[in-house]
Amino acid sequence: MPLRGRGGWRLVRTRGEMTYLGYDGYNQTRKYNNMLQLTRMTTVLQPCLPCSQTTVMDMQYNYTAGQNNGRIRHRTTESRGKTSLMHTTL
Repeated sequence: MPLRGRGGWRLVRTRGEMTYLGYDGYNQTRKYNNMLQLTRMTTVLQPCLPCSQTTVMDMQYNYTAGQNNGRIRHRTTESRGKTSLMHTTL
């Protein structure tokens, strides 16, 4: 259900988790797996409707299959053209 707040922000929830957040030209989408763990979060900037979108941040999270212990196996982050990869030890 979309919610509009003061200042033009917009929030969308699906099954209880936040899937979209928009404010002042920034639009963030979030994707979850079937265990409701965050798997991807992407933020784009579109300052005006005829303007093209620019990806500001793209984060991907991977978890150990079948485990829901809150531990990320590895994370990939792309921010303004720079990519970083983080591995965790289990």
